[in-house]
Amino acid sequence: MNVQCIPSQSDDAVTLAIDGEVDVEEAPQLTRAIIECARIERVQMVVLDLSAVTFFGSSAIRALIRAGNDLRDRGVTLHVDRTNHLVAKVLELTGVAALFPTSGR
Repeated sequence: MNVQCIPSQSDDAVTLAIDGEVDVEEAPQLTRAIIECARIERVQMVVLDLSAVTFFGSSAIRALIRAGNDLRDRGVTLHVDRTNHLVAKVLELTGVAALFPTSGR
């Protein structure tokens, strides 16, 4: 799994682009990456780009929920904007899609 935190043109948001597999070994790295990306000064929103993810299992779901809870406690929102068919299906079937809004960006 590769991660890249990309600041947006506005100061209040960052995009975290993920590619590769998010399995049981990579899930803790995903949680850490989301939390670290949110620590950039003045960030109020982390937007996930999961369009290049090739595997997204239950460990990835737990990682999103953990990171989302951590961010929410600090007043930062987590959005899932870009997915592929695989990730979208997992998020919808598990009901997790409803927990993470799109940013409208």
